[in-house]
Amino acid sequence: MNKLYLLIIISFFISCEKKIEKKDENGNLMKLYYLNSKGNLNGTYKKFDGNGKISVIHNYDNGKLIDSSIYYKNGIIDEIIYVKNSDTNFVKIFNNGKIYAIGNSYNKKKVGKWNFYNKDKLSKTIEFINLCGNQYTNQGWDYINKEKSNFYEIKGLKSMYRKNENIFAQIDYHSLWKNESFSIFKFSPYTKDDYCDIDLIELDVIKSENHKFILKVNFSKSGKKILRGYINEFKFVKENNKKFTLERRMYIEIPIDIK
Repeated sequence: MNKLYLLIIISFFISCEKKIEKKDENGNLMKLYYLNSKGNLNGTYKKFDGNGKISVIHNYDNGKLIDSSIYYKNGIIDEIIYVKNSDTNFVKIFNNGKIYAIGNSYNKKKVGKWNFYNKDKLSKTIEFINLCGNQYTNQGWDYINKEKSNFYEIKGLKSMYRKNENIFAQIDYHSLWKNESFSIFKFSPYTKDDYCDIDLIELDVIKSENHKFILKVNFSKSGKKILRGYINEFKFVKENNKKFTLERRMYIEIPIDIK
């Protein structure tokens, strides 16, 4: 009797899911998915190209996109997007079926450090940041041609400081144009985390020596502080009897804990 009751329950839930097949005018299957009793997408959603090859696979739970989405190009895997939450994903991008790039996205824009591969070997890492709602290429490490790397390092910063204690640190900027340029560092403890106000507030300025900066600050109140700013690199160029300036900004965030 119990087995029969269980069988009836299972049959009920299966019958509540409606299988939907959508075909083009030639009868080729274009979409295959399922709707639950509420009319929401549920389970696997498949989309096909005109040649019958799979192009997209989504996974849904009562209308909500879950787990991962797989995208194909000519039947070969092209991209996998793993759902973290409503606006953040972990992404794998492929080239001819081989891994090309791995990283996180926020609102469909790259954020954080992305790893890029060449013939299955890590070739470079690029950091992307949210710059006032826009994706911005901030730092880069080229493992094949290290001279093309452009990044910064912070040295000598302790994990914690006391109130009114002098804070000293060195910022080494591995510049884009090397000895052909000069750089300055502009910063403030009051800048927003997306840098939208960076050109609207007063910033402290430090000049570099061979693209090295000596940071000297202190705080009178305890708490977790964050210095935000950017390194501004300039290169003067002369071409065809015309002079102009090339400019590069690299944004920096320095957390400091004051007890």
